[in-house]
Amino acid sequence: MINTAKGLQHLRSMTLYSSSTDENTTADTLAAQSPCPDEPPESLAADTETGASLIRVDFIKFVDYLVQSCHSINSCICNGLNNQKSRIELMADNILHMAHAMPDASLAVMHYYYTHPHSALHPVYSAILSARIAETLGSGQESIHSLTCAAISANLGMFRNFDTLTNSTDKLSDEEHNILKAHPAVSCELLQNNNVDDTLWLQIVMQHHERPDGTGYPHGLADPQICAEAKILGMVDTYLALIMPRAYRQALLPGGAMKKLYTLSIGSNEQLSSALIKVLGIFPPGSLVKLDNEETAMVYKRNPDNSLQPVVAALYNKKDKFYDKPILRDTANPVFKIISPARLTIKNQLLLHDLWNKDDKLDLRLSGEARPC
Repeated sequence: MINTAKGLQHLRSMTLYSSSTDENTTADTLAAQSPCPDEPPESLAADTETGASLIRVDFIKFVDYLVQSCHSINSCICNGLNNQKSRIELMADNILHMAHAMPDASLAVMHYYYTHPHSALHPVYSAILSARIAETLGSGQESIHSLTCAAISANLGMFRNFDTLTNSTDKLSDEEHNILKAHPAVSCELLQNNNVDDTLWLQIVMQHHERPDGTGYPHGLADPQICAEAKILGMVDTYLALIMPRAYRQALLPGGAMKKLYTLSIGSNEQLSSALIKVLGIFPPGSLVKLDNEETAMVYKRNPDNSLQPVVAALYNKKDKFYDKPILRDTANPVFKIISPARLTIKNQLLLHDLWNKDDKLDLRLSGEARPC
């Protein structure tokens, strides 16, 4: 049996930051102890409906802000600061806004932008992809928002241990195994301490590691006991684990990860894995490919009419010499036909800036109560 109380006690006994905290520590001072993005530009407008400030920022700043803010929120919750519900909801709104405003760029970052710890990247990336899959399957806005909030907060129960557990080259100890198995229930308890009473949000968090055949945890549920949104988050969690590099293995290429998920899902979650492929395409944005003219390119934009023929940005020529600027290629042209996927070996920041950070700006919502930094 999983000991949730013991899991919470263990979680709170660990210190995330080098400086100590006490009962007088506020959310703002605690958040300031973790890395935070640069302050965004001055507010340009106000949302008359919510009263939130709207900050116009570049895409890369938007991503970094979300990643570090979600990390700060989870840190605060794990330190017993129980006033974070509105912050999670606000970040969910921002993530959904980004996913709609820049759909290809939002899918691209998860395939190559790993400049933060996985524990910080995972909540944002899983929220983006889960929401997009839910939309493809016809879910309503309320359930998608609950799913996005759940993705941000699903790993609270193992937040302190996330990077250690996911990069361990050794067999997990009994204590580590217990933390892993208990984390959905611990996450739910932490969320309830933060006044989260959204039944679906909590259900998704509790069930996101359950599996249709009953082999999951923490309760060994099987179909039809597992809610659809938890199945989505569970699949996305697995996909991200496969494509993100680990200390003990090389990351799978996106196509290989999707193929593995589809093979595993036959007879159970085949509809979900098909939706994943539909959202990402055969060659997802952010993945690298080799072209028939021997250039190496990054997928820039999906082709809604043919997933095998996306628009790509050529990065370097057949002699592996970088172009001064990425050159857009239409792979429907036989000269630029995609021959094979390629493995990422180039600098992430440069690519993100050059491809998706030129002219597009995004409205980041900030409120005085929920501002993370």
